[in-house]
This record gives sequence, structure tokens and C-alpha cells, in this order.
Amino acid sequence: MSNSNTAATISNVANKTLTCIGNYRWRICALLFFSTTICYVDRMVMGLLKPTLMSELGWSETIYGDVMATFSICYGIGYLVVGRFMDKTGPKMGLALSVGLWSFFAMLHAAMSTAFGFKVARGGLGLAEGGNFPASIKAVTEWFPPKEQALATGIFNAGANVGAVLAPVCVPLIVLAWGWQAGFLVTGAIGFVWVLIWPFVYKKPEDHPKVTPAELAYIKSGCDSEVSDKVPTPSWPRVLCYRGTWSFIFGTVFSAPVWFFYCNWVPGFLFTKFGVHMFQAMVPLICIFCFADVGSIFGGWLSSFLIKKGWRVLSARKMAYFVCGASVIPVIMVAYTESLWVAVALISLAAAAHQGCSCNNYTIVGDTVPKSAVGTSVGIGGFVAYLVSMVLSMGLGRLLDATNNNYSLVFMIISCFYLVGLFFMHLVLPKAGTGKTPAGIDN
Repeated sequence: MSNSNTAATISNVANKTLTCIGNYRWRICALLFFSTTICYVDRMVMGLLKPTLMSELGWSETIYGDVMATFSICYGIGYLVVGRFMDKTGPKMGLALSVGLWSFFAMLHAAMSTAFGFKVARGGLGLAEGGNFPASIKAVTEWFPPKEQALATGIFNAGANVGAVLAPVCVPLIVLAWGWQAGFLVTGAIGFVWVLIWPFVYKKPEDHPKVTPAELAYIKSGCDSEVSDKVPTPSWPRVLCYRGTWSFIFGTVFSAPVWFFYCNWVPGFLFTKFGVHMFQAMVPLICIFCFADVGSIFGGWLSSFLIKKGWRVLSARKMAYFVCGASVIPVIMVAYTESLWVAVALISLAAAAHQGCSCNNYTIVGDTVPKSAVGTSVGIGGFVAYLVSMVLSMGLGRLLDATNNNYSLVFMIISCFYLVGLFFMHLVLPKAGTGKTPAGIDN
């Protein structure tokens, strides 16, 4: 048989296999991708408008840092409370409610003119956006087998970067046409379109009429879902007994504050260091967050690839995390370069590496705790991480005011955060685990 005939035969077999199994789960992943995109568009507006707001409203770095700290603590509380809510009610109505509420608060920013008013709007946005990731991770654990969960997480998590790319493209044009208030109004309104679609599309796979028996069997393969799905939502103390919960806490504490910094301070850093204003920052920010998209998908692909090669699940996740975490280290040089594009390249690499770490960190929760506790575990980790982010935001604003916007110490600290987090994750995770057991891994 010729090589061309062989290739054609393999392609036909692959297509028939995909058709027989079905791929409706990827439609769910696509909707999670879009909700995450909307989440980050709404979140990025404030950072893009930072120079404008500081100039028009007379804010200092300290005031700006305090406003962002309000978002951090409320986002953490949202993770904690809404994560628990998602475990009890499921992602269908929970995520729709979350997106609707954060869209309202995003638009509310336009009515504010004082720091206190922005804290109210920013706090409401944080509380509501706290539901996106717990709900999305729970949906992924319901709709994907373990060998695809990291890839699915990487894909929907890439929506964060797409949102971060769309925001610097769209917001300056909106602001130029209608003023800074319109930047909040127009972007906030988009979420209501998503809210109209999600409840009609999402059901659990076993209840969905468009899921074939073959796809359902594939989704359930490689996990103990038939046992863990029947377990009621565990109590808070029980969830804190899972090693996966503590792994997620450590992984998120040493990564989420860094991403918060990239989204909310990098536009200001580019303005302070290189004189790059909102319109001029469009291309650099697009580059940074496009590379972050690549990192998100690569991180998910890498651990899935290692699993398919025979690696144990947790070993594959940690190796992918290590590769990405080590790639962050060069960002330490950003504060010392005088070249805008060298700085952009270094931040781009770090942002891509962050997203690679992030998708594996989220996936470890699905690997190591029962499905009935996934939202609660993610919520606890997010709460602790954004409590830390609140403290760091307040400290960062005061540090920049005290040092005349010297970012060198900031980049030095964040360059090693991920590997420190991985060290603690390694300590708490089982050394020989291959995945999830009905009661979680080896408490």
C-alpha cells in the first residue's frame, strides 16, 4: 500500500472515530471560553483607563492600588461563596447568574466619579466574577475525561488572554468616540448576550439529548465519576482535608497575584517607563496577551501529552508546571531594559508561562478531589489568593509612590513566585497518585 493510501486510510479512520464518539463537549468548552473572554474584557478596562482616571480624577498610585485591592478581596470572597454555590446548584444557572451580575457592575463604573464609588463598582464586579472559574472548572470535570481536562481548561482559560487582547483594541476606540464612561458601558453590556444563550445549551452530559452514548462513555472513561457524582457536597472542614485543595491554594497564592499585576499594572508600567499611552499600548498589549494564549494551550497540551506517553497524572501536571514556572524567571530583566520591545517580549514570555501554570493548577483540582467538591476547593484557593492580592495591591501602590515608580523590585519578586508555589504543591500532593479516588486522594 502506498504512503498516500495509508495516510488516507488513517485519516478516514480518525474521522469515523471522532464522528462515532461525538464532540458536543467542545461546544460547552467554547461557551466557557467566551464567558472567560467577557470576564477579562470587563476586568481589563480599569487598567487601560488608569492614566486617564488618575489624570481626570486626581488619583495617586496609592488610591489606584486601594481601588484594585477592593476588587481583589471581593473577587476572593466571590470565589469562596460562589464556588460553594456552584457545587450545590451546578454551573447551569449559577454561571448565568454570575455573568449577569458582573456585567451589571461593569456598567455601573460609568456612573462613578469618586474613589469610593469605584470601590463599590469594583467590589461588585469582583464578587460576581469570582464565580467564573469555579463554575468553569466544575463544568470541565463534568464534561471531559481526565486525559482531556487540562487541554479543555487550557482552551477555556485562553479566553482570559483573548479578552485581554480585545480590550486594548476596542476600549481606546470606544473612549475616543464617546468618552471613558462608554468604555465601561459598552463592554459591560456584552455579557448579557452570553447569559441568554448558556441556560439553553448547558445540561449535564448524561441528561443532554445531543450527547451520544459513545461520547458519554468516553467522558466517563478514566475516572470514578459514577461513585463521586453521588457524593453530596462535603463540609468545609472535609474539603480542607483534601490534598488537592491545599495544592490549589499554594499554586494560586503564588500565581494569581502576578497575573493580577500583569492585567492592572502593566499598561501603567509601559506608560511610566516608555511613555506609551493608551493607543500606543495597543500593539504591545496585544502581543503580550496573544503569547499568553499560546502558553495556556501549550501548558494544557503538555501535561495531556505526557499522560498519553504513560506519565502518571500528577507527575505530568507538575512537570508541565515546572517547565512553565521556570520560563517566568527572565522577566526579572524587564525593569532594566531601555527597549520597549525587549520588555514586551519578556513580559509576553512570562504571561504565557503563567497561563501554562494556571491551567495545570486548575486541572489538579479535578484530578484530586470529588466532583462534588471541585467548586468549593477552587473557591477556597481563590479566596486565599486574592486576599493576598489585596494586600499586595495596597503595598504595591505605596511602594511605587515611595520609589517614584521603580518596578525593579516588583519584577524581581514575581520572577520566582511560581517555582516557590510548585515546591509547596509538591510537598502536599501524593508522590505516587495517578488521579482521583472517590473520596479524594489520600487524606
